[in-house]
Amino acid sequence: MHGDDFAFHPFPVTMMGMKVRSIPALRIALFCAALCLCLVSCRGAAQDSGNGAAPAAPAPAAEPENAGDPDLPLDAIAAHKGLGWPLQNISLVVDKKERTISLYSRDTFVKSWPVAFGSSPRGHKTREGDSRTPEGVYYIFKYTSPSFGRCFYIAYPNLRDAQLALDSGRITKNQFNRIKSAVSKKQKPPHDTPLGGLILLHGTKDRSQTGLTDTDWTLGCIAMENRHLLELLDAVPDGAKPRLTIRPWPEE
Repeated sequence: MHGDDFAFHPFPVTMMGMKVRSIPALRIALFCAALCLCLVSCRGAAQDSGNGAAPAAPAPAAEPENAGDPDLPLDAIAAHKGLGWPLQNISLVVDKKERTISLYSRDTFVKSWPVAFGSSPRGHKTREGDSRTPEGVYYIFKYTSPSFGRCFYIAYPNLRDAQLALDSGRITKNQFNRIKSAVSKKQKPPHDTPLGGLILLHGTKDRSQTGLTDTDWTLGCIAMENRHLLELLDAVPDGAKPRLTIRPWPEE
């Protein structure tokens, strides 16, 4: 018997009363059927797991604990975030368009409050009497104002303000050097130059007064509600001079 004869002319066998092909042929048929099922399953799995199918979107980040509520206790928020008290490595960001001041500790957002600005809120302060609030990066420190009580002093003008004014002939070299010296030592910059000064982050002496952020009313300072200012004063350690970034109103 030739091999071809064995493959294609097998002895018949009987299964459940019916004649079927020989055992080798049956095995081949069963193997082919199993292979087809496997290919179909693999193709379905591939379609499910990534041939163009987008992965599940991550869950949206939770909103800050004080979203929409600036009156939640600051120390409770700090404790929830594991930041400790008093806060360390503090920085602040003012957004002119959003009319907010936001507090960060160790680069972690803690809380934000509403603010108001000078009566000409758009644009950077460049001279005494322009009723504009400065824009840029400054340092602040605790200060007691005869007009507003306990508050923060914003160290305007900074070195960039002074350099631009010197280059444009708005201040003298001597005035520039005075500003530069004060800024290098993180002291209060002189406010008796054409650039102006005495820019504060303040409330009012009458701490019961409210509505201080409803409209822009200052001469260039940043105003906060009294209860919010007191909370911020408590959060900043005595002697600290944190960075304050004042973001400009975006150009339209």
